[in-house]
Amino acid sequence: MKPFVSILIPALNEEKNIKKCLISTLSQDYPSERFEIIVMDNGSTDTTREIAESFGVRVIDAQDLRIGGVRNIGAKYSKGEILAYLDADCVADPDWLINGITLLLASQSIGAVGGPCHVPDQSTWVQQAWGWKHKDLGTSAVDALSTGSFFIRRDVFDNVGGFNDKIVAGEDTEISKKIKNTEKTLILSSSIAVVHMGYPVSLLDFIKRQVWQSRDYIKTKKNKKDPVFILVHLFAISIALGGVLTIFAKNRYSFGLCLGGSIVLPAALAFYRHIKLRRGCNLTILIQSFFLNFLYLLGRSIGLMISYVNTLARFLRLV
Repeated sequence: MKPFVSILIPALNEEKNIKKCLISTLSQDYPSERFEIIVMDNGSTDTTREIAESFGVRVIDAQDLRIGGVRNIGAKYSKGEILAYLDADCVADPDWLINGITLLLASQSIGAVGGPCHVPDQSTWVQQAWGWKHKDLGTSAVDALSTGSFFIRRDVFDNVGGFNDKIVAGEDTEISKKIKNTEKTLILSSSIAVVHMGYPVSLLDFIKRQVWQSRDYIKTKKNKKDPVFILVHLFAISIALGGVLTIFAKNRYSFGLCLGGSIVLPAALAFYRHIKLRRGCNLTILIQSFFLNFLYLLGRSIGLMISYVNTLARFLRLV
């Protein structure tokens, strides 16, 4: 008998997207009696809840919870031996469920599996440059998975204590780290890719997203050697130190430090991602990617400072 699966969909004011999301989940090539769909409503003020209920799926109240808590409460009220998380602004192919289950159950050494998020066909240049609809990247072991498309066995979920419900964002990186610490493998596969309709459409939305996602950066980094976490520190230090020295010390090397950090580091990150996603010889996309990676590092640096301030505040409350 096929395993029973709980598809868990966290949602907050997703009236524009949740209909397409639910149509895709209800159209899975998997016996309908062997899966359930649960929408965890995080306090929507639009018609998200009403739309979900009109599809006949279960909707539970997850108001006033942070995203980790929203994901946890879905698991609490579910009955599947496999938990399949799909964000409400994502659309899955009909074979998404069976492919995810097959990957997850291929070996007991696998702790969780996930898929990349593609941009929709109709998208802005910001979405296209950042969420590149890359070619089939195959299947590989990774250090962290995002929860836009995420499968995990219930026993593994319970063993690691579920998601961290105290952090604002980065709960996917944090649970990935906990799974890795149990010596389980994380698998990323293009066979369970989804279309992410929630990519930031403008530059302002993009930088605001990076600030929000890094507000608990100290807690949610992959590990102490996480290269992006280190890169954000280098960027923040070079900009801050270069700016201070330029203004107060008038050191002739300070402007170079600031300029170097603001150009070299984003360029290196953009080039790395360009190669990793197999974007080929596309100069326009590379230039756009450089600009977005600059804003990425800037937004993450702001979030990093907030994270340090929050950590210091928590420490002072304990002493």
